[in-house]
Formats: sequence, C-alpha cells, structure tokens
Amino acid sequence: MKDKITVRVTPELAEAFNAFIEKSPEPIRTRQDGLRYILHDWLSDQGYLELPAEIDQKH
Repeated sequence: MKDKITVRVTPELAEAFNAFIEKSPEPIRTRQDGLRYILHDWLSDQGYLELPAEIDQKH
C-alpha cells in the first residue's frame, strides 16, 4: 500500500478494538485488517465509498 495512516487511540478504544478483532469472522485476524474493515463499512454506510453489489448484500 502506498498511503500509510498512523493513529493513536485511548486505552479503552484499543481494548474494544482488540475485542472486535478476537471475535471477528475469519478474514479479520490483524489490527490492519480490522481497521480496514471498519473504515470500509463506515465509509460505505455514510455514502463516501460505493460497495460492490456482492459485498453490499453480505452486510
């Protein structure tokens, strides 16, 4: 990936995020994958990113 974003979060947010990773479905096993998933989902819901039809049907 060409673009890199670094972010710092509170301990509470980090703990919740780690819990999300632990309980997430198979494709999400790393923090990077988890953050990509969350960003993609939120940006799609807000209309900033268009989902392909086959992915949209899974959400």
